[in-house]
Amino acid sequence: TEKQLAAIWQEVLGREKIGIKDDFFEMGGHSLNAIKVIARINKTLDSEINLNTLFEHSTISEFVEKISSRSSFNENILVPVQEKGNQKEIYLAPPVSGTIDCYIRLAKQLGEFQPLYAFQSPGLYGKLPISKSIEKMASIFITEMQKINPNGPYRLGGYSFGGTVAYEMALQLQKKGFEVEELIIFDKSPLKVKAHKVKNIDQDQTFRELIYNTINKVSDKEFHLSDLSLEGKSRKELIDSLCKFARDSKYKMNEAEIRRRFEIRFRNQNYKYKFKNEEKLNTTVVLFRAMYKAPFELTNKRKKDKKSFTNDLDDYGWKRFTSKEVIVHPIPCNHSTILDSNYLEQISKLILKKIC
Repeated sequence: TEKQLAAIWQEVLGREKIGIKDDFFEMGGHSLNAIKVIARINKTLDSEINLNTLFEHSTISEFVEKISSRSSFNENILVPVQEKGNQKEIYLAPPVSGTIDCYIRLAKQLGEFQPLYAFQSPGLYGKLPISKSIEKMASIFITEMQKINPNGPYRLGGYSFGGTVAYEMALQLQKKGFEVEELIIFDKSPLKVKAHKVKNIDQDQTFRELIYNTINKVSDKEFHLSDLSLEGKSRKELIDSLCKFARDSKYKMNEAEIRRRFEIRFRNQNYKYKFKNEEKLNTTVVLFRAMYKAPFELTNKRKKDKKSFTNDLDDYGWKRFTSKEVIVHPIPCNHSTILDSNYLEQISKLILKKIC
């Protein structure tokens, strides 16, 4: 009931009162507490509602209406974040997390006249296999997108890892004779990191660090890597440690859910992929570039206090991969904050500029 849902939302969000028309994400909701809300609802209702339902219907009144229809239990690859509007729709590929939540506030800022759809990585809900490659993921996304718009032209985009997937989608579509009129990239370069910087990466250490970062996100207190005793454990043992923290944390996450999400994040972070400039795209690239950049080595060491500032219009190398214009919009943020609410008004105005 609406009353039960309001009580769950109030507890998860730490609010004294929530109305049936209040938006979960505008009230401070994010992907982690969204998982907790859905877990609590499924336990209360003995149901199998998936996280998509909350992303698509983020007020209590909409959510109740949706689950009453019993049509929200299938895994959706393509989520209609904002269906209404008379402008050419935008399709956004997911970041490394595989989820769509970073695009929800963007869709709201773009307004009711701009349709926006977002893809999520296959496998989030266990009903589909996780993609074996970026090429395969892009192919799946194209199939889903063409159920809505079979002919194009298309406006594609993505944040960080999502920019890579969107580029591969554009490449596949162009080879099939479809037009991609615009590629909207949120702080992603197509250029590879120099080999000497990555040749000695220890995959097991990368796995441990990702576990550590995830545990810190779901735990009620801050840990140091040495406190968690992750060294020397197998990957299965590491994931078991993560699941224990997830179950015991304030988010009370479902173990199967956290395992799938971690596996998707690790896969997305470690796919091998090379941008191809043998055949350039015939597509305008719109690059939203973070103005505050941390060098690769400092990023890996989490030294956020040592950043360099740049205000030039470097296109990150995108001009090598398209025969059309690369439009660069510097945003006064760093990579991880580019889609924060502080910058969305500026970004949305620039996206909508050509139709205003």
